[in-house]
Amino acid sequence: MTPSTRSFTTLQSRSTDGPHRQVEMGSLPEPQLRPVPCLGVDEFAVRRGRTYATIFIDMNSHRPVDVLVDRAAHNLAAWLRDHLEVRTVCRDRAGSFRDGACAGAPQAQQVADARHLLHNLAEAVERIVGRHRADLREPLTMTDTLKAYVMRAPARPASARPTETSVDRSRTVRRSNR
Repeated sequence: MTPSTRSFTTLQSRSTDGPHRQVEMGSLPEPQLRPVPCLGVDEFAVRRGRTYATIFIDMNSHRPVDVLVDRAAHNLAAWLRDHLEVRTVCRDRAGSFRDGACAGAPQAQQVADARHLLHNLAEAVERIVGRHRADLREPLTMTDTLKAYVMRAPARPASARPTETSVDRSRTVRRSNR
């Protein structure tokens, strides 16, 4: 029995334990197995915090290819050895996926997907900012910015000040008559 067959029957028996798992895995049609040169590998929670499984996605069609019962490296390696057409493995940073992909498909290039790249970038920025936190100064407020502008702005000479227009004079007269 292959790891994916074991996982299919195991997940089938676990798939009806909650209200959000109404469809049994056995009622789904068997997927059409085609060569998958670009394979996505990720885990998902069967029971959050307790049981995790591995799902394979065809990255060209964005459709599921297979499911494994766990996220163990040896099961991933065994699956990849049966699918030598895989040239690219798109995975997250899990060590078991790295080890399984290296053992099962040494010919395949391993890449990270956009979500995991952004996650890696955010963590790197967070580490760098944390290391240099003492070097950062407090952010400027609007009043600080205005004070700096007023201090830099030269005073205008009286000749450069705008002269009172007829409209301004009539407003002044109206206000004084109230």
